[in-house]
Amino acid sequence: MLSLPELINVVIAVSVLVLESIARLIAYCIRFVIPDALTNSVLRLVSSYLPFKDAHSQDPVLNMDCARLIRYRGYPAELHTVETSDGFFITMFRIPSGRASLDKLPEHREQKKHPVFFMHGFLQSSEAWVLRDSKGCLPFILADEGYDVWLGNVRGNRYGYKHRHFSPRSRQFWDFGMDEMARIDLPIQLEYAMKVSGACKITYIGFSQGTAIAFAAFSVLPDLASKISLFVALAPSTRVHGLKNPIIESLVACDPNIVYLIFGRRRLLSLALFWRRILPPTMFSHVIDISTRLLFGWKSENLSPKEKPRLYAHLYSYGSVKTMVHWFQVIVNSRFQMYDDQDAVTKKKYPGHLPPLYPVSQIRCPVALFFGGSDPLPDTEWLLHEISEPVYVHCQEEYEHLDFQWAASAPKLVYPKIVELVHSHDSEMKR
Repeated sequence: MLSLPELINVVIAVSVLVLESIARLIAYCIRFVIPDALTNSVLRLVSSYLPFKDAHSQDPVLNMDCARLIRYRGYPAELHTVETSDGFFITMFRIPSGRASLDKLPEHREQKKHPVFFMHGFLQSSEAWVLRDSKGCLPFILADEGYDVWLGNVRGNRYGYKHRHFSPRSRQFWDFGMDEMARIDLPIQLEYAMKVSGACKITYIGFSQGTAIAFAAFSVLPDLASKISLFVALAPSTRVHGLKNPIIESLVACDPNIVYLIFGRRRLLSLALFWRRILPPTMFSHVIDISTRLLFGWKSENLSPKEKPRLYAHLYSYGSVKTMVHWFQVIVNSRFQMYDDQDAVTKKKYPGHLPPLYPVSQIRCPVALFFGGSDPLPDTEWLLHEISEPVYVHCQEEYEHLDFQWAASAPKLVYPKIVELVHSHDSEMKR
């Protein structure tokens, strides 16, 4: 049972969501009734009185998909779609060569290269990796270094939004969480990438939830882990601490049925994508800054203010409410566990029930950990205890969670270390 203060916080949270829904409905009606030209003029007028100016509305990167983002920077892009065992179609993006390789003869371009696979974080897509130029994006840097780069996705996001039997409007489509991503989505994509690349091993680079599903998969699928030459975990997330906002903390502590009652059982945070379409880019980036500060305590000072509108425009993609509930269970129980299907009533009747853990200590592939000293979200101390012999550990003291993907200083402070690690483990395999 929730305490009175927690109950009040939940009521406040629900009230905020209701008010946001009303505001979204009003905004939608305005856009539907009033011509776009007039609406945009009003938004520009409102923006002119705010303490920031919008110089990003014509940025071509804002509305590009992943393939266009890659080609926009002068790199080749291939689309590869796999079908999972339970019917989801997921599209991956391949950067088979660097820009310098485009002018080479075909027989040289076809030489076998070591594959490197990237996986994004919670409510993101593969777009998050390729939003800068060749010197600012790790996939581009590794492609120019001669690696076969793959950008993965998960079910439910922009590139995993199709199912053989279910429509995204149905509850069945969204009945998934991290367990399915770890046991189904990740293995089929890694196996496919290795097959196309003609390699027996692959390097894996994950960010945030992209590390979580890898820790989960590699801990229970030893055959898959044996094919990982190196696992680079950026902002590694297994066990996580609570959120900074007491109102949201009360939601986290709620019975999952209450969370499902509030958010439904389908997709999560479609509201963010709605306001992304409605608000001018700079205004939207300020809204995101305020939201992440309230939720996680992030200051986002290491991200370039000029780049934020472009980065935040690709921050969110679709995901399931069940995935969020899974993370809530991890927070409440302080356990890196599988999804708990039992409701509160059943737990009271059978109090000894515990969902299975993901045994991170049993991972046998080389693991490199990169975490931020100013990131309050992951329980890094616990993870360092569980991973008995990581091949590399780096703490960037001033970094918060998103900084390993997007900090202005990451190409100088972090990426050279990752490239060196990938080189060294690739060299070891060739000996």
